[in-house]
Amino acid sequence: MIKKMTHSNLCDFNKSNEGFLVSGRIVPKYENDNWTYTEEVFSKPYFKQYEDEDIDSTYVEDTGKAVFFILC
Repeated sequence: MIKKMTHSNLCDFNKSNEGFLVSGRIVPKYENDNWTYTEEVFSKPYFKQYEDEDIDSTYVEDTGKAVFFILC
């Protein structure tokens, strides 16, 4: 579900910054007008977490601006 940010759900802004385990990566390749990819699995997975950001409150108050969340 996609939801517009409001004062009541402002606390969810940094929720996507919760940590996760990185166990590999996708390596894309474009050759002869064709996309392919391989999966590279890391021998040692690692933990990744993004820093929280401050939200500009005008995105809640200004009718010409908006932030949208996808809720799982």
